[in-house]
Amino acid sequence: SIGNSLFIRFVSDGTFTSKGFFMQWYTVTKGCGGTLNSGIGHIVSPNYPLPIIETLECFYKITVSQGSKIKLSILDLELVTDNSPGLLCKDDFLEFYDGESSTNKLLGTFCKDTNVSQILHSTSNQMYIKFRNSGFSNGRGFSLKYTTDCIVTLKGYQGAI
Repeated sequence: SIGNSLFIRFVSDGTFTSKGFFMQWYTVTKGCGGTLNSGIGHIVSPNYPLPIIETLECFYKITVSQGSKIKLSILDLELVTDNSPGLLCKDDFLEFYDGESSTNKLLGTFCKDTNVSQILHSTSNQMYIKFRNSGFSNGRGFSLKYTTDCIVTLKGYQGAI
């Protein structure tokens, strides 16, 4: 969908022998910053995958259900290239914090595509992301995916979830 809603119509033949269907969805966050409260999501930099041509400072706060953790994958990342002016990771970077704000433990700072395939894990149900862009870099931006990392261990021979 290109908006914030989607209509799905399911038509069945009335038999009870087939399983129906399975559906999974997630939100894609565009723009600069925001609060994400779903268990799965995709965050891309403004104008991704084209270069960002303006100075930006964006903050993203991810919160999943209590008792869960966050697993975040860096799918694509190029904020600076070898031809970009300035110091590496000084003016153009992504910072990931283990908690609700930048006062929590820093999980990592990234700016070049050498860090692609990084996976970060939170120790709680929140993660905070700071994105800074100087407006002078010529990288394509970033694409991130996060999911809920369930930490609950189920024991027993029967039950319902």
